[in-house]
Amino acid sequence: AIAEIAREAGVSRPTVYAYFPSSDAALSGVVARVRDEVRRIQDEADTASVEAMYRSTLVAMLDLQVRHVGLFALLSAEARLDERVSRLWHEIFDQPVRRHARFIDRLVDAGGARPVASSLVVAEAMNGVTARFAQLIVEDDGRREELAAELVAIQQCLLGISEEAPPHR
Repeated sequence: AIAEIAREAGVSRPTVYAYFPSSDAALSGVVARVRDEVRRIQDEADTASVEAMYRSTLVAMLDLQVRHVGLFALLSAEARLDERVSRLWHEIFDQPVRRHARFIDRLVDAGGARPVASSLVVAEAMNGVTARFAQLIVEDDGRREELAAELVAIQQCLLGISEEAPPHR
């Protein structure tokens, strides 16, 4: 696990051991860094328009998931077996999904959206689509622009926002 943590953090294994007393502490440190990056993405969203906000946050989250695909795979697999790792997994994903859902609720209240499902379900669905698209981009990075545009189009569709979808191939 230390080798994977070091690779994810972009440092050597001895560096990980120098800063953290155990692999648990190292993993918690990497998760905290990614969690803070997710919060930053949401805090620094382009608020010029609803579309700009979704485009900026969704594409940034897609890029984050591409960068950390190994960490997310490790956490997902281990979370099923280890309650501590499950808590770390939820630390990264639960708050941003709830925050996304609250934004959808505000958008609905302002008359700017008519979602096809509850705000929490839409937010969870977008998180799942983003994770899958990240895997596809890791396999073929030439698809990034296409999948980023499709991600925004899916969000708009789920929210009932009338924007012209990109042409399908």
